[in-house]
Amino acid sequence: MRDCSPEADVTIVEEALGASTVPRSWEVRPLWAIARERKGNLNTGMKETNLLSLSFGNVIRKDIDATGGLLPVSFEGYQIVNQGDLILRLTDLQNDKRSLRSGLCTEQGIITSAYLCLVPTGIAPRYFAYLMRAYDVAKVLYPLGGGLRQSLTFEDIRMLPILVPPVEEQRRIADFLDDQVARIDESIVLRRSQREINEARYLDQLRRLTHKPDGARWRVGYAFLSGSGTTPKSDRPEYFDGSTPWVVSGDLNDGVIESTEKTVTNEALTDHSALKVYRPGALLVAMYGATVGRTGLLSISACVNQAVCVLQERGPVSARFAQYWFIARRGDILELASGGGQPNISQEVVRNLRISTGDLRWQRERVDEIDRLSAQRSTLEEIEQAGVRLLEERKRAVITAAVTGELDVTTARPIGVGKWVPNVGASVDSAVRDQVPAQAPSIGGIG
Repeated sequence: MRDCSPEADVTIVEEALGASTVPRSWEVRPLWAIARERKGNLNTGMKETNLLSLSFGNVIRKDIDATGGLLPVSFEGYQIVNQGDLILRLTDLQNDKRSLRSGLCTEQGIITSAYLCLVPTGIAPRYFAYLMRAYDVAKVLYPLGGGLRQSLTFEDIRMLPILVPPVEEQRRIADFLDDQVARIDESIVLRRSQREINEARYLDQLRRLTHKPDGARWRVGYAFLSGSGTTPKSDRPEYFDGSTPWVVSGDLNDGVIESTEKTVTNEALTDHSALKVYRPGALLVAMYGATVGRTGLLSISACVNQAVCVLQERGPVSARFAQYWFIARRGDILELASGGGQPNISQEVVRNLRISTGDLRWQRERVDEIDRLSAQRSTLEEIEQAGVRLLEERKRAVITAAVTGELDVTTARPIGVGKWVPNVGASVDSAVRDQVPAQAPSIGGIG
């Protein structure tokens, strides 16, 4: 059994956090000595209606009257939490090793009783939250589950060693991290906002390049032969895991379909006349649910389920051009969908759409131009994603360095996103420059 004494486990924490030496002026106390579990504070009689949720490491508000999502019949079994409480989600440890599992409450409300609520008693709540975030990112808690255990309780982690600086230093660390995390988060938001702007410009370019105002207006049902498929009976295992790829709407991602997760057997094809095998080059369009309007271009022979419309070329419009046309107008197609929570379109809706275009040569020229734009768009996305990853890494590094004493916040001046401090890490800006071109490509004014 693991030795859970604070003296023994501080080494484990240091190793997990990558900290060389915790300052000698800091104390190391077991969790139970600096925080207690909030127990029995149930929302009996619906005393509180401010619904909270742990999302991406933040405790946020949710609409208690919302109709969608997984909500209980009654919220009386939820626990009431207060400002300054720390929420830990210690369930499903074996299956989910990526989610952030800790968050600080900034207001009173109710949250599921499946979460552990800690009340700081001998430690500053904001510093405690940052320390637990460092533990969270470093996966310090996971080994405590052991074996097949999927969850932890307060008793399981009560001896977890907690690094406790002097009170005033806790406050300085929390103030410093509040400033730095806010700056980094702002930069992340700006990068993601720019990505949304770039995407909107790309779609505008796509709409322009896939429309010829004075061109021929082809009805999709005339330009293409349409079809669909079906789903074999799920209680017949002999119908599945065969040699024929079977496309479902979730396989469509506006790209080329080279393989599928699901396959069917020759017996399924024989017993289901609607299960037709389509040739490479066919354009697939999703008709049901959240994927309505998404497309895929077959590069393999495959059959489809009933949620997918198949368009096979008849001559006047190429499938590759039509795919870009559909991508540019997905928003318009969604407006034609009917239904409640899961809107659908039909083959008839798809067949009645009209594409205004030039001849096949004109279409090929436009497809070549869009291919170039799409490649530049992919490069921009990679640059932006790399920048966000570096900022996220920097945030984790500065939090860990501050809460383990590697960074002395009493002497470190406030730093902007493009600056750094000794012995913590390299500048994000210089790291980005090392990984991406000095001049990002432009997409019709993007960049």
